[in-house]
Amino acid sequence: MRGHNEGSVYFREDRQSWVAAISILGKRKVVYAKTRKLALEKLAELQKLVNGGVDFEASKITIKDYLTEWLQRKQPELESGSYANYETISSLHIVPSLGHLGRVFKREL
Repeated sequence: MRGHNEGSVYFREDRQSWVAAISILGKRKVVYAKTRKLALEKLAELQKLVNGGVDFEASKITIKDYLTEWLQRKQPELESGSYANYETISSLHIVPSLGHLGRVFKREL
């Protein structure tokens, strides 16, 4: 049995699939899987995002800092051209346009 806010796994007859669901910042995130085992794996991934992979409780950071951190984290997964495009879009369009917002919580992005 899981505790409060640890998520749930159940079978949905109408979809004939397993569901993994967790509350993140007051919103319910739901993913579907063909087997209970896959649903549990997906739930573990969601829990990792909440508990470790993404720092939802971090202190405030700027949008620029968040995007820099995100790009560094994603760089190994991306092809060099994609990374260059994301970096260009971030530096030329996103950061200048949203700079007036000041500091934000990671969980709001």
